[in-house]
Amino acid sequence: MKSDLLNQAQDYVRHLFEGNLQTENVYHNMLHTSEVVAAAGRIANAEGIKESDLELILIAAWFHDAGYVKTCEGHEEKSIEYAKNFLQLNNYPEARIQKVLALIAATKLPQNPKNHLEEVLCDADLHHLGTDEFLEKGRLVRLELEKKGELICTDEVWLETSIKFLNQHRFFTKYAEERYGNKKNINLLQIEKRLKQLNKKVSS
Repeated sequence: MKSDLLNQAQDYVRHLFEGNLQTENVYHNMLHTSEVVAAAGRIANAEGIKESDLELILIAAWFHDAGYVKTCEGHEEKSIEYAKNFLQLNNYPEARIQKVLALIAATKLPQNPKNHLEEVLCDADLHHLGTDEFLEKGRLVRLELEKKGELICTDEVWLETSIKFLNQHRFFTKYAEERYGNKKNINLLQIEKRLKQLNKKVSS
């Protein structure tokens, strides 16, 4: 789905990232945002989301991590602020603005979507957990946290944290579970194996 407003949202977020994003943001950047938007479109179409609601999801997808240009902790609130300002400037209906803001808020971890649209966006945001890119994306998340001084940990602790996160996570939509669920389980087994190998090296 492409519309003038969606094109404007894309441009707005791109300029925001290009002008303000810290170089430390090796994961939460325009590439991740674009991938989430694409995944949201795929999941929404598969789930039969009507076009007017798809627009809400895609606008929220473009803005969901915009707050990272200012902060990591509580970035959702800043993302909501950017989205609200953008939509009000474009005279978007207030009722629909509130739905977009609720969609962004739903991506906050731990995810707790309240409706089908929020489920779609939450699954899109973390769809990489069930892809071949899982390990690389995880490496970038860790690197970003380390560059910002928010996390310094051993490989063992990082693997343990990743295992806990995967065990606690679930896909909400039928499409995402069918499309990404099996690979997510494979990824989990892979890092569990890595942790065992690491522990064996340490104990030997």
